[in-house]
Amino acid sequence: FGYAVTGCDYSERGCALARRNLEAAGIPGTILQKDLFTLSGKFDVIYSYGLIEHFTAPGTVLEKFVSLLNPSGGTLISLVPNLAGLSGLYNRLLKPETFATHRVVTSGELHRWHEEGGLHKIEVGALGSFVPFMFPRDKIRKEHPRLYRLLWATCLGPVTWSSNRACISLFRRFGIR
Repeated sequence: FGYAVTGCDYSERGCALARRNLEAAGIPGTILQKDLFTLSGKFDVIYSYGLIEHFTAPGTVLEKFVSLLNPSGGTLISLVPNLAGLSGLYNRLLKPETFATHRVVTSGELHRWHEEGGLHKIEVGALGSFVPFMFPRDKIRKEHPRLYRLLWATCLGPVTWSSNRACISLFRRFGIR
């Protein structure tokens, strides 16, 4: 799409992962290890996934995003994990340490926060749902190896394989690399 990619994460581990992902995808980019609130510059697109739900005052995060957007027409894409319904139940039961660090955000809240931040053309929805391959495989593999083999052979393996094949097929069909 012709964008210059710049990423920002406060953690060394997050930056290393982002650099590896860019390299694996063959995309040049710069990853900065710094606090979002110290970041400066103007950007055409800001993509944020899994950040705003960690703040008690999400408006401060959105204000920072807006200050970084190109005033001539920037786009903000901010996503939060779907922690409601089956996905939320999954995280509560099988990943309580992850659930404890997240705030459950409804689509209504997310929309309102963006509206209050002065953003327009807002569309919201849930990202993430309960899918079989979300199980904590390593934990189940170590603690219940027979159950894991049974689940993998009968359900997780075939579903994961077919999901991957479907995504690859769609990507090829629409020319996505």
